[in-house]
Amino acid sequence: MYALLSGRISRLASINFESAILEFSDRTMEFSREQAFNTMDQKKNTRLFERSSAQDILMYISPKELDNLLNIYASGGLRSEVRRNPILQRLYRVCPWDYEEIFERLDLLKTHMYNGPYIENFKKKVSEAMGKTNVLYLPTYRRIEATFDDFALRQASPKRTGSTNEETETDQLIYFGLSDVEEKLAAMTSFIQQSMFEAYSRLSGNMLDVLLGMRQFELPLERPFDIELVRVMLGRLGKSNSLTDVELERTLLSTDVNSERYRPLTYFLRQLLTSYEASRPQEIALETFVNVINGYFETAETDKRLRFDKEKLKVDVWHDALNTSLPFGSLSSGEKQVVSVFSRLILDSGKSYLILIDEPELSLSIEWQRRFLPDILKTDSCHQLVAITHSPFVFENELDMCARSIQVVNKSRSN
Repeated sequence: MYALLSGRISRLASINFESAILEFSDRTMEFSREQAFNTMDQKKNTRLFERSSAQDILMYISPKELDNLLNIYASGGLRSEVRRNPILQRLYRVCPWDYEEIFERLDLLKTHMYNGPYIENFKKKVSEAMGKTNVLYLPTYRRIEATFDDFALRQASPKRTGSTNEETETDQLIYFGLSDVEEKLAAMTSFIQQSMFEAYSRLSGNMLDVLLGMRQFELPLERPFDIELVRVMLGRLGKSNSLTDVELERTLLSTDVNSERYRPLTYFLRQLLTSYEASRPQEIALETFVNVINGYFETAETDKRLRFDKEKLKVDVWHDALNTSLPFGSLSSGEKQVVSVFSRLILDSGKSYLILIDEPELSLSIEWQRRFLPDILKTDSCHQLVAITHSPFVFENELDMCARSIQVVNKSRSN
């Protein structure tokens, strides 16, 4: 399903089947393996070898050797088996890449091997049926156990020179720990901070014009000030301290706060609060993410929780018993899973996903299994969800009526 919906048709070349049928609400499409994976002609083979991935490899082996290697790999050979192939072993000895980088290049070439008119037409029809909804594939999560240090070691390999990826897999979730989650959180808080400083800079210029009489005060409709929000805004600008906070609260709660005396102050604060709305969607996303994750921590009765400091604009893992902040990498595998999934679904705003998830129960307690899929469906980005599980607890919730058993029937073939 993932290969058909995402357009990565070459992944099906090694699977023995006759056809696959996709049923959408308004159309049905059938994919024929025989029509898709016919033998390449020489002209197409020549175009394939003109690609940068092929040119890289052809610096070390002949076109005939590359053709043989690709045919073996594309016909369904396992990586462990292909690694024992004499051609690949010789390529490994003479090229500057490790095995993983060689397979990255072979994967790219395999993708383009199967890219004829039939496949292109099928991919176009699927894209039209999907509209603006993207496929998000969440495979088995044992890979989250890997740390970013593991990836760094591979990056630092003496043989490694870098990849020439012509396409990337943005719909695969996590490969190397939670570094991407931390980067996403940092980018969002940085955006909020930058928006605040830019608004403050513009407001300072406007205030100068107003005080010089060049502009009139244009105040929004009078309404009570949110004292806590004002304090947060000033804190982000480095303008908050205990003495200022006390005096400001006294002034804003006074009966004459809207008098002429405080007109410049109320103008400044109301304009500041108006500019705050520009980054409000990002802040709401961060609050939602923290609340969802903390729901799991509370269920587990753990001392860990996520904190979102609105004033310092920082999201961290806090351990109440130890009274200290922890790195995201210190979370358990189950905790990493929920953090990874919901960071993608909640923090990537404006996306619509058809989510395919394999074995969601791995590393999750029974209670977490029960709430995991319903929580995914509650996110704004989840358009549809398909999950395959071995656990009876994953659908032990309001989704029970949606669960079905998978029937596998082997068709006997006569010789």
